[in-house]
Amino acid sequence: MTDEEALEEAADAVEVIGDARPHVLLPAALLGHVSRARRPALCARVEAAAADLPPADRADVVIALATAVPEEDRVRLLRQAAGLAPVERDPADSGHARRTTALRGAFTTAQLHARLHDAVLLPNDDDALDTWHALGSELGDDRVSNRFWKAQDRWIRNAPDHRFARYLAMTAPWVAADRVTGVHAAAADLDARYRGLPLAAVAGRLTGQARRDAVRVAFADLVVDPALARPHPVALLARAMTTEERERLVDLLVTLVDLRWFPDVLARVLPELDEPQRERLCAAAVLVLPAQVALPGRDFTDSAAHATATFLRALPAAARFAPEGGRARVTAAALAAGAASRVSWQQEVTGLPPLRSLLSGFDRPGLVTVLTAAVPHLVRHGGWRTAEECLRALDDVLRWWP
Repeated sequence: MTDEEALEEAADAVEVIGDARPHVLLPAALLGHVSRARRPALCARVEAAAADLPPADRADVVIALATAVPEEDRVRLLRQAAGLAPVERDPADSGHARRTTALRGAFTTAQLHARLHDAVLLPNDDDALDTWHALGSELGDDRVSNRFWKAQDRWIRNAPDHRFARYLAMTAPWVAADRVTGVHAAAADLDARYRGLPLAAVAGRLTGQARRDAVRVAFADLVVDPALARPHPVALLARAMTTEERERLVDLLVTLVDLRWFPDVLARVLPELDEPQRERLCAAAVLVLPAQVALPGRDFTDSAAHATATFLRALPAAARFAPEGGRARVTAAALAAGAASRVSWQQEVTGLPPLRSLLSGFDRPGLVTVLTAAVPHLVRHGGWRTAEECLRALDDVLRWWP
């Protein structure tokens, strides 16, 4: 069969299967590992198969392709993905923040300003802060950017306190140095219900007693009302703290591990902690993993990325009786994590189950999801021939059992 025939047949098969996304992401993940002669045809095949996916899923596929193509194609693909990625996150879309971060630098100036402005209007604080966290560093110090800042400041001037607090938090890491003191004063004047987030955000720009005061007030508000311990306030506060101050923050967080959004807190705060602090927080989080894994749509990709080996060992075990889709996502998250880099095919390494056992017991969409995360491990053991054999196996399945 020629590459063109394989392309047409695979695209036809993907059109009739129930969940096309994982079946397209797997060959996208394999692109950089097959022989160079096969890559152009495979890239074209994946782009064609992704054409009918929802925009967010299609953007994810294009981003995956962009990691394995020459520079001129990479720029084209990332710009294409930038036009596809939605501004507002769908409630079921757990990859919104990762997608936006991956596209940093791909947006035109007009797209960047529009996306940052639209984020100010989003109803969800975490989504708005995710956008500014990912893209705020792209704002330049030029006349166009200065006009953008002035327009945002005029728009937000008469906003209610909760919206104004969020705006201060979004912009605090990126405003000019001569505006930091003003942001601090504005945050400190807010009601206690709203001041913690902007104070945590601006604390990283302060020094001396001003930093200590901002950290002290923001942390005290968390202690009084643990419901304020959302992912961004906790991470911003941890970033601004000293090691000793972070110890007190970890003391608080280990008492809050049963919060519904705690995996998102882990994802944000773990990169800011030292190794003993990560060990302590992950050990506490392991105790509630079965309950967290059972929640529908829960995604552990970001929290697993910086977690300890103990946490990763517990993830697949906690998901053993979870619904099929959730178990596949949890296993994929464990395999994609940096601490899983030594996973072996047949033997247990540092307590992590062998790859062979992690791939067993799934239906087809689940297996393809896990295989996509396992690609780096598979090619490390078997090289490009394993990648091509995996691709052939997927083609056979799609051809005969669409």
